[in-house]
Amino acid sequence: MVKSIRRMSLLKILCSASLCLCGWLSGCGEDKKTAVVEAPKPPEKKPETPKLPGEDEAEAATEVLVKDDTYAATRKRDDYVQDDKKPSGSLRGLCVVTPPQGMSQAPAEKLLEVSLPQPREGELDYYRNLKLKSRGQPWWMADKVNRSGQFGVVGAVLTLRGVKQGKRPPMVRPSYLVKNGNITTSWGASPWGPFSFAPVGERANIGTYDGYSCQIVFTRLDGMRKMGEGVVSAFDKDTVKPLGGGGQHFTARPTMVQSPPLLEPGMVEISCTRHGWQKGWLCVWDSPYCCVVPGHYDPDQAGKFTFDGIPAGRHTMEIWHPTLEPVRRTVEIEIKENETTELKIDFTWSPK
Repeated sequence: MVKSIRRMSLLKILCSASLCLCGWLSGCGEDKKTAVVEAPKPPEKKPETPKLPGEDEAEAATEVLVKDDTYAATRKRDDYVQDDKKPSGSLRGLCVVTPPQGMSQAPAEKLLEVSLPQPREGELDYYRNLKLKSRGQPWWMADKVNRSGQFGVVGAVLTLRGVKQGKRPPMVRPSYLVKNGNITTSWGASPWGPFSFAPVGERANIGTYDGYSCQIVFTRLDGMRKMGEGVVSAFDKDTVKPLGGGGQHFTARPTMVQSPPLLEPGMVEISCTRHGWQKGWLCVWDSPYCCVVPGHYDPDQAGKFTFDGIPAGRHTMEIWHPTLEPVRRTVEIEIKENETTELKIDFTWSPK
């Protein structure tokens, strides 16, 4: 009896194994592939040109309009390359001019006599109430002579030729504002005043906080070629909004307009044909190796400048000033790694 049960169990096991073997053999010869489920591909993104505030009035700003490296990285109009490891040194200098004998201080400031052709309603009173000052001639010097009997010269623009690689970051789009009757850079309190810099191929933006529109002209100074002219709309007080939190804090966005493309290196004058005293200057250069000599209240500090991060080697420096003529327009300098080179730049007394 026991042997019969064992035989029956053995037969059942053999039958089950035979069925499994047949099922496996029946699949032989078929080319079956495991199905692969692919993840859905994200929609292809087309490269976008960085959106620049000022091209869209709603995005206009009163700060430096390009604050990061996005635009500088995509603008391939020059071949300057930033290299933080480039061996470099510094230049420290002094710009001075010897005045006529007996002159030791600047002419006294007087109220500017404002006159306008066909003034609009309230326009004369608006600018007269600003109490704009003038010395009777353009004055880009210290108020008094220094210990050597010379005036420190401010507002001199210094540029280095042919620098294609260095530690300085690429320049970005400059921005100007007309504020309290004068053209200034939009960061206001900067010692640069009405001076700024732009890379070749860029544009400049300009707006106004004043209550009357300006007729702004961009003119290249080498040949006095007019590059473009347009109206900068008067500041709209409706854009002034309280920031909250108590106190007199406001935010405002003047309408910004753009200059024509700045395609050649050189100096550009920004002026208003309606308000003739309003002037600013823009240096267009093919590298960030350019600077302006800042102002200073101390006569012994006025005219001093420091130019850092200059690649080691020999360089040709060009010198420009809005009213004075340098004794030499170009100067050869030699920069040594991790050292500071001293330089004195003399100007001829010839205020324009």
